Amino acid sequence: MVYRLKKTYPQWQFIINGGITDLPTAQAQLQYVDGVMLGRAAYHDPYLLSQVDAVFFNDGHAVPTRFEIVEQLLPYIETEIAAGTRLHSITKHITGLFNGLPGARSWRRTLSEQGVKYPADIDVVRRALAQLKCKE
Repeated sequence: MVYRLKKTYPQWQFIINGGITDLPTAQAQLQYVDGVMLGRAAYHDPYLLSQVDAVFFNDGHAVPTRFEIVEQLLPYIETEIAAGTRLHSITKHITGLFNGLPGARSWRRTLSEQGVKYPADIDVVRRALAQLKCKE
């Protein structure tokens, strides 16, 4: 239906959403629509977003590892906690960062169970990192 709408009204911008789970599928959709939303796919596997620039914009910059992403996030987390933000408000968005890798379940469990307790701090994230059995 979205494709037909775009064909009927080419001057309008159509962005498709729902069921797009990977970047090749998203890229294929751009033959028919103006944009693609990844929604749940990006939420369940945030690392998927690390490849967007390379796939869609031919950007060749080095992609940080999952561990590097967390390390870069730590100062932000510390600043936010000092400002009164609860740890879980931040970490709930990165629980899927290590999906599919050894120790990912322990990472998620540590963030989910300990990150909601008050006053959870940056040490919860460090303990969660220590649960990982991968070195990616």
